[in-house]
Amino acid sequence: MRAHGSSTLALLVVLALGLGGCERIVIWWITPDPFDSQQPPPAPDYADPQSWAALPDRDDWADRVPPGSGAVDRQGEARVDVFFVHPTTYYKSAHFNGPIDDEDTNRITDEGVMAIQASAFNGAARIYAPRYRQIALGGYFTEDREKGLALAYGDVLRAFDHYLAHWNAGRPLYLAAHSQGTRHSLQLLGDRFARASPVRERLIAAYLIGGWLPEHRFTGNEADLPACERADDTGCVIGWRTVAEDGTPSLRDGLAPGETNLCTNPLLWTRGPERAPRERNLGSLPLNVIRDGELPPIDRALVGARCADGWLRIDRPDADGYGVLVRRGDYHTYDYALFYMNLRENARRRVEAYLAAQR
Repeated sequence: MRAHGSSTLALLVVLALGLGGCERIVIWWITPDPFDSQQPPPAPDYADPQSWAALPDRDDWADRVPPGSGAVDRQGEARVDVFFVHPTTYYKSAHFNGPIDDEDTNRITDEGVMAIQASAFNGAARIYAPRYRQIALGGYFTEDREKGLALAYGDVLRAFDHYLAHWNAGRPLYLAAHSQGTRHSLQLLGDRFARASPVRERLIAAYLIGGWLPEHRFTGNEADLPACERADDTGCVIGWRTVAEDGTPSLRDGLAPGETNLCTNPLLWTRGPERAPRERNLGSLPLNVIRDGELPPIDRALVGARCADGWLRIDRPDADGYGVLVRRGDYHTYDYALFYMNLRENARRRVEAYLAAQR
């Protein structure tokens, strides 16, 4: 049995994985004991505000905006909501599914994900982001991964139902997520946004970013919810996964052989192969440079982008703050950060289009 080290050590080995270290050793170190060999942590109580990483009526990291960007937190006046499901932030091996009160995990969730990802919606929507018993990063490499993902999804589903019952009050909403959160949100679409569901008509759009979305599920005759085709489309799904022009995606989780991932170009908001020049990039956010509780300044016109074979292809960023956790040119960690200001602007634009259509 491994010694269950601190989050600092776990993060160091994750960095080693991203930077080309001995991958088998790294994976072994962060892999938890089998799912059935341990008792899951206590289930979250979603009536307790501590079970949420972000709520619109309190001061939290999702309220941040980049200095000098012109961005403003407008949650207090927003007419719509966003239900945001965060990616994997539990890097330890002590549990197969992480407890929601782990201080190190919550620090990464709050100061990293809420600040860099969820905050992109605070200019357009009120942000609700639950904590949940996420599968540990190392759990992905085991035979028990589906058990761990099922436990995590059960929490996400209960959190969404609590949000609908107690806070939504019939308001239009976004569904937004990244990575593991996108995996759960894709399932949530099927369970709560089916054609007969009353909440379906209130869905502005689903930003299911950094995951694996088989394109055929959102296009053609197979589509239930369609893929968004324009910057002001509503009632549709958006997704991308960022890889350098010379890079290789690290995983194909959820894609069968021959399936193509859904790719929306966040600089054009179309799915075609046209390349958007870097001048269309309104601003990117570097990671690991948050100081004194504030976001860093944005980097304007950092990268262009194009959709190719289901991946969002970019030139490698020529700036500090965009190199950590990049493995073989896979910029998965930066799916939100590289297009942060474009995402803010698009969330605002789709709200306007949705509300205009309701008049």
